Amino acid sequence: MTGDLPGDLLGDIYRRCSSPYDRVRFAAVCKSWRAAASCQPELPAVPLLYPSTGDGFLDKKAQAYNPEDGGVLRAGLPWFSYGKRVVGSYQGSWVALAADDWVEIRNLFTGARAPGKGRIACTCPASPQFTGKIIITKLVFSKYPTSDDCILAAITTGCKIALRTLACSSAGWTTLGCGTGMRLVDIAFSNGELYGLTSDGMLYKAVISINESNDKVDIALHKLEIKIPMMFGARYIFELGDKLAAAYEVRPEGRWKARTFKVFELVNAQLSKYTWVEVMSLGDHALFLGPGCCKAVCVSASVCLSMHVPRA
Repeated sequence: MTGDLPGDLLGDIYRRCSSPYDRVRFAAVCKSWRAAASCQPELPAVPLLYPSTGDGFLDKKAQAYNPEDGGVLRAGLPWFSYGKRVVGSYQGSWVALAADDWVEIRNLFTGARAPGKGRIACTCPASPQFTGKIIITKLVFSKYPTSDDCILAAITTGCKIALRTLACSSAGWTTLGCGTGMRLVDIAFSNGELYGLTSDGMLYKAVISINESNDKVDIALHKLEIKIPMMFGARYIFELGDKLAAAYEVRPEGRWKARTFKVFELVNAQLSKYTWVEVMSLGDHALFLGPGCCKAVCVSASVCLSMHVPRA
């Protein structure tokens, strides 16, 4: 009886299957249902949340969680490097895995590696070189990790910020902020431009230049005349649609255990005059924030991955 349903009705049913598992089950019903599924446009990827502690023993026991299904994947991620911390992610299941000052870019479902593997060493020209231990706390991508013009930007405990281009495999990291009092708590690319947020709520915009050989990146940070209101809890910046957005924790007066978040978009009202405008709805976007002790969105405590399930 199910094979007698008209194609337009089957297509409507398929589009209501938000879960990738439901889509696979739909295509497995019979030949006509499988044909109807193959005619439908690709649905958006489903995010997965995955705990990353940097402890190999604990990470082997962890399971990826699908918030849409409200359940976990029974099988582990096949290409996860246990014992390394996830410090960044990008759509298509790409993650940045770090061990202290060493980083690699890997696809957790295909095992593919993107350029960018290596150690971040201090190259700060204006300050005494950092001699302590460098630890990478967050890494963001300007574009898809396999793009030649992709730029990696990282926050570290020593040199504050580090950049490198993937256009040249021999390119090294450029570092900035060694010996300064600046403390970046988050960074994000928005419309191809890099922004940084400091612990005191100040926002910086980076001016990035690459030499003709594509093997060296120069960076300068410029403070914007805009500040996130000081709050007691965590603060994050990220790209929301085509704008830079910020989320910060709000604790109502007298209610220290009650925590909520407010979200704002950065608006350039006039030339070089910025303002924060509160966002009352995220539309069809979802925002995953780690605990207050985490320093990045969907990083450290959890990482947001895109999972694509092949059609049957």
